[in-house]
Amino acid sequence: MNEQNTDLKIPATNEIEKNKKKITFNSPILIFIVIQTLFIVFLGHNHWTKYVKFSQGEKIQDVVKAEMENLELPVGHPASDKKKFVADSILFPLESIIANLTQTDGHQRFVRLTAVLKFTKSSNEKEIKGNVIKIKDIIITFINAKRAEDLFTAEGKKNLKEKIIADVNAILYKSKLMTVYFIDLQIN
Repeated sequence: MNEQNTDLKIPATNEIEKNKKKITFNSPILIFIVIQTLFIVFLGHNHWTKYVKFSQGEKIQDVVKAEMENLELPVGHPASDKKKFVADSILFPLESIIANLTQTDGHQRFVRLTAVLKFTKSSNEKEIKGNVIKIKDIIITFINAKRAEDLFTAEGKKNLKEKIIADVNAILYKSKLMTVYFIDLQIN
């Protein structure tokens, strides 16, 4: 009988306590994981609500149309019939463009430009969208050749618009760019 008892080992209470400690969770780590999970859920929810709010917000085209409808034009102006002026065109917003200016004073300067292009109603939207890269290249190339002083004046901005209109119309076949609206033009 003694031989049977020696073969069968009953674990000591210390070993049972050690095994229990291995199975139990460390409470500070568990709390940290729960807080991290709640934080991630909060951030995801916050980003989702901002996305939904932004996607339901006003588009640049809507803002420009509203501004054009509120624009006070002098009597006899070719666009004095505001409803016709807005309805007879396609407004195409460009994403912000950042381009370096020519260095003159030793400081590197750049321009950030956001614009809306106004095309005739008969313009082909597929052609416009297909040439966005070329349109941006035209704008960047022209800005790269200018100095900051050239764009500070009203005449410089007018020249920029005229150059954009002329060069964009040169690459389009079925579409015609009527004018350019600068939404944001910052020179650093």
